[in-house]
Amino acid sequence: MGNYKSFLSVLILIILLSGAIQALGQIDTLDSNVCIGSIYKYRVEGSPGSIYIWKVNGIQQKTPNEYLEYTWTRTGFFIVEVQEHQDGCEGELKVYGVKVGLDEGCDCKLFIPDAFSPNGDGNRDYFEIYCIIPYPNARMYIFDQLGNKIFDKAHYGNIEFWGNNESAWWYGKPNSGSANARNERVAPGTYYYVLDLGNGEVKKSFVFVSY
Repeated sequence: MGNYKSFLSVLILIILLSGAIQALGQIDTLDSNVCIGSIYKYRVEGSPGSIYIWKVNGIQQKTPNEYLEYTWTRTGFFIVEVQEHQDGCEGELKVYGVKVGLDEGCDCKLFIPDAFSPNGDGNRDYFEIYCIIPYPNARMYIFDQLGNKIFDKAHYGNIEFWGNNESAWWYGKPNSGSANARNERVAPGTYYYVLDLGNGEVKKSFVFVSY
């Protein structure tokens, strides 16, 4: 296998797309803080002709290359795995952790996810807009595919104002329309949103709801 065993001492490099490069040490001792909404490139140094299997929290990624380009869209602690494969042989599975947050050192930019799943499993249950704290007077409007307004929330995402996540974010239930409709979550599908940031800037696009 030649230098294949050298994979056991690979270094992980996180390469921000802006061009900044930070060496984070041995892969098996990696414990990195990253900024939500940012795109990072994770790279291992392996052998020519190898393919790589990457997983994030157990979900295999599509790239077979020695690098993984990944957008972090949620806060929390995540497990990233990588394993090199060559000529029918498997390298040692490497596992490391990444902590995603909104640390003071982060260049926090507004990030609006294009999907969420309000099914109560604790994973992306709310239409949560990241880095919305600088916009305490933001207002969110949600429309169905017929153009009917089904949701309207002032101070959107302002936890200090509302007191809890369910009150601050959209969790899939209408708050406009008939009383019966407000008790049920919307059907899976694509919805149109208008986010007025309260400073004259407006964001418009679509969000997909799944369960």
